[in-house]
Amino acid sequence: MASIPWIWTFIVSAGLMLSLWVFSIQFIKNQIGKAYFFLLTAVLFWTLMQIGELVAVTLPAKMVFVRLQFIGINSVPLTLLSLASKHSNIRFHRVFWLSTGVIWFVLLLFIIVVPEPNYFWGEPVLYLTEGSIPIVDYNYGPLFNYLFIPFAYILYLTSFYIFVKGLASRRKFYKMQILLIGIGALLPAVSNILYVLNISFVPHVNFTTVWISISALMIGFALYRYRYLDVNPVPREKLLESITDGIVVIDYNYRLLDINYAAKNLLSIKDTVVGETADEVLPEKMMSFLRPLLTREGCTLHLLRYEDKVFDVRISPLTKIGGAQSGYLIMFHDITEREVLHQKIKEKAKLDPLTQILNRRELFNRIEKERSEVKNEKIPLSILMMDIDHFKMINDTYGHEAGDRTIEKIVESVESIIGSHQIFGRYGGDEFVIALKNTPSSIALRIARDIHNKVATNSIVSRNASFNVHLSIGVITVGGDDDIPLPDSSDALVALADAALYRAKEKGRNTVVSLSADDDHSFL
Repeated sequence: MASIPWIWTFIVSAGLMLSLWVFSIQFIKNQIGKAYFFLLTAVLFWTLMQIGELVAVTLPAKMVFVRLQFIGINSVPLTLLSLASKHSNIRFHRVFWLSTGVIWFVLLLFIIVVPEPNYFWGEPVLYLTEGSIPIVDYNYGPLFNYLFIPFAYILYLTSFYIFVKGLASRRKFYKMQILLIGIGALLPAVSNILYVLNISFVPHVNFTTVWISISALMIGFALYRYRYLDVNPVPREKLLESITDGIVVIDYNYRLLDINYAAKNLLSIKDTVVGETADEVLPEKMMSFLRPLLTREGCTLHLLRYEDKVFDVRISPLTKIGGAQSGYLIMFHDITEREVLHQKIKEKAKLDPLTQILNRRELFNRIEKERSEVKNEKIPLSILMMDIDHFKMINDTYGHEAGDRTIEKIVESVESIIGSHQIFGRYGGDEFVIALKNTPSSIALRIARDIHNKVATNSIVSRNASFNVHLSIGVITVGGDDDIPLPDSSDALVALADAALYRAKEKGRNTVVSLSADDDHSFL
């Protein structure tokens, strides 16, 4: 027949729709995938029933398929709007959905149950031309013209408006997806308008299902070509852009799939085009850190120090349906403030609470490092050990507050002389130790004399009391050819300084004693 070639367009369309329908089943758990599945179901049913209408010969047989066909025709606008609302995260009130559902049901009830002629069909007749198969011609009534057509096209245009609105509000990469879906939503409406206006390739034949199969293909391509977007883009944007952590998504070829504003700010990245390689977008230092980590299996967490910031970097593999790896999700959590605070706490743990100089543990750690350097480089290291003369009497006479003020004042005096680059710590109670790096015995002795004199001339003021204190100081120097041999431990090294201090106390306190290699000592 002359009409056979164009009948095949519907068969091919049905085959395409069936393939898409089967393919979409795997995505039905996704909200957008579910809406797309129901849209395909309505279109496929419409197409199959239209083929049935075209191949049937008698008017009653054709009308059976026509009535069934309108189940799909009536459902397409509703399912398309559902897809648009889920894709754009627009929630219509339940009253709206209830109203459209009632109109949908009433129309179907009238179409299927009420016999012709009626206010929907008018009085259908067979349209015959020489060399063609019979085609149903309708004399549509007011129910079709004033209820069905407005109902369908309001839903069509609302869906199209939702997608067009998304073009203006979304980021560049999403616009191609929305543009494809929007055009797909418009095509069947245009085709149907042409049919209603009696403009068709074949008179009285509605090719809308052919166009809508093309539309469904475009919509499916838009949704599933950019697989990581088949989750609703609007809540995705709201979610990702509200997260303060930086998020970067790349595929297994290191092509950039997504990046949120936080990542751009944290990594000082300018606006980028999705689709570029990570090497083009991320700084080289960052990629040098990431490359060896991306090949590891499972979710991994790493610490990254980048410029003046510190990040926890979490890398999670992304998998397609079926388990094949498709890319990586990289999250950057800025922990700079936490690290700064942690560092401050660590530093505080090294200090004496009263004086804010090194506590005993950290003092010995630092001296041990210096002892190792002396051993390796043969440079002099001088140790001064100081004790406040008759400190117990100060506490007993003026109170513990005066004792604390005395210790603080002595620390101030010592720091003003030795500076911040030398090692100074509280050995315990009223005893202090100074380690003078790369300092020969003559200079160490002079520094000890300066400390001794300054403390003696500075008055201690506490509440209503004012008094002076004196120090006993022991000095030793190790590391030089003529100095005391280097001990095997920091404890032994400090013990030598303690021995020198003991000699100073034996000499009546308020003095400085330097212990030499031959155990001679001099007095100041």
